[in-house]
Amino acid sequence: GIAESLKHIQLRIVNTPKRLFSIRQVLVKLTIAASIAAVLCSGYVFRKQLDNWIDPVKYQETVALNGEIKLITLSDGTTICLNAGSRLSYPDKFKKDTREVTLTGEAFFKVVHNAGKPFIIHSGEIKTTVLGTSFNVKDYTEDKAIKITVVSGKVGVLTTAVKHPAVLITPNMQLVYTKTSKMLVAEKIGDAATVISWQQGKLQYHNAPLSDVLADVQRKYNIAIKADKNLLKCTLYAD
Repeated sequence: GIAESLKHIQLRIVNTPKRLFSIRQVLVKLTIAASIAAVLCSGYVFRKQLDNWIDPVKYQETVALNGEIKLITLSDGTTICLNAGSRLSYPDKFKKDTREVTLTGEAFFKVVHNAGKPFIIHSGEIKTTVLGTSFNVKDYTEDKAIKITVVSGKVGVLTTAVKHPAVLITPNMQLVYTKTSKMLVAEKIGDAATVISWQQGKLQYHNAPLSDVLADVQRKYNIAIKADKNLLKCTLYAD
């Protein structure tokens, strides 16, 4: 009865084969796993190197001198209007999971939508990320602030200088990043069209410091203008 059942259970436990692994076996298995991972990794690196060798990415730079405006069309169909005294660095093709360019100066972007490849603009300490929209970025070296103005769509802006959450701006909004204080401030503006009127050869200002106005005029007409220091702090409303 019960005694016989217990005896059978004990025999089963005693006779159950034990799976014992020596340290040597464990090390061998770990070595094999590491070797497989290394081969896969090497294969991936080799494929990347082979792809770059067969179809290399070439970087180029377009410069708009003072007194001129240039229109650029990228490989994805994105168009960029580059303002006077500006430069844009970009690849001849976008092969990775992002589309990245570098801007110094001012440009108006019309980005072709691609949900799988965000479009990223590096301008000083600011990184602007979009999927597909139209917006203006102004960041001349002599400017005290970087300004991003959205005409359509949504734009995400992040500063690389300090830890700060990304700021999302929408149409007729402008983000101002002050270079000295490292502060990001987003605000609603009357009409983004006034900010991008430089593409049509116009200059429109609403409460703008005279120093900023003169800098724009000098770049547009490639001339030098001197003004009294006391006047430079004055603000101007003018078309």
